[in-house]
Amino acid sequence: MITFVSNFQTHHFMASGYNNWEQFYQRFNLIFNGLVAVPLLPFGYIFLETQKETPDPALIFGTSGKILMVALLVVVVISIVFSQMYKRSIPEKVKVVSGIKQKLETYLYEKTRQYLILEAASVSAIIGLYMTKDQLFSVAYVVVLFIYSLSRPTFDSVVRETGIPEKDLIDWGGGEK
Repeated sequence: MITFVSNFQTHHFMASGYNNWEQFYQRFNLIFNGLVAVPLLPFGYIFLETQKETPDPALIFGTSGKILMVALLVVVVISIVFSQMYKRSIPEKVKVVSGIKQKLETYLYEKTRQYLILEAASVSAIIGLYMTKDQLFSVAYVVVLFIYSLSRPTFDSVVRETGIPEKDLIDWGGGEK
């Protein structure tokens, strides 16, 4: 019983060392990494299927396959462009909100929307690879991953895009929930 109480106190002490910035950042990273990771497994499987010694034929070929290929590539490109345009509008949406917590909640919501727009590009590339077996969709998926890497959450990007001073962001959370 003494060990349990001691472990509880140690755990409670360590947990209380986290401020709200760290909790926000952990949640932000969980969302970002989840959205990047979820389509990675199907992409890996489909890509490996296209690389085997006798790959399965395309599910759609001929004129229908070309139309689908062009349509999905257009969706990928439009999603990437729209996500980058949306990214530029996020600081203005955050500026009109007051309070650190509200700014961060608005920022997280808007960044999640941007990532979901990129997710549409990711899923379109995976569907294109699955349906047509064309490696151009593998390249499109890698481009989407590159765009994700450019917009990953960092302390500096949060400070820059929210306009919250570094010191205020680090010190934020002295009991505020």
